[in-house]
Amino acid sequence: MVICGAARCLWDDLAGIDLTPHHLCGVNYVPICWTRVFDHWATVHDSEHWFDRRSMSIYYCRGEALANHCRLHGRHRDDAEVIRWNFRDEGTSSLFATRVMLALGYERIILAGVPLDGTGHFYEPPGVCRPQDQFAARYTHQTWEQALPEVRERVRSLSGFTRDLLGAPS
Repeated sequence: MVICGAARCLWDDLAGIDLTPHHLCGVNYVPICWTRVFDHWATVHDSEHWFDRRSMSIYYCRGEALANHCRLHGRHRDDAEVIRWNFRDEGTSSLFATRVMLALGYERIILAGVPLDGTGHFYEPPGVCRPQDQFAARYTHQTWEQALPEVRERVRSLSGFTRDLLGAPS
């Protein structure tokens, strides 16, 4: 399983691995910005207009087997066809996706585009780094550190803070 986060380094991370044997989980905007067939789509922002299975035909998403995952708690769109999970509402969409994939039984998970370094998203212009990204990076480091006991054995990362915390894939 490769979880594809929306960080600026996503494409560099993916350039270093062969995706052929892996299932894919896109986080947040990734499945609507990349012409790949994803197996899973996960977000904690489930009230957003783009997280709607019926709207996928206007995006690049393809495949009847795509499973949409979101939190059980919080605001929800009534028209979105999703699988709701009862996890704590803390952390990032990438941590939520990791918890979902672990719960689904994936034995080996690789994080791509999840450095949690506050340097922005792949869809933002170069040089854009918002002050809230730096704050969010510090907060999300804490949530990932707290989650370490549940993820350390089966999750690795290709970049940034999560690679330092979890180790690189072998």
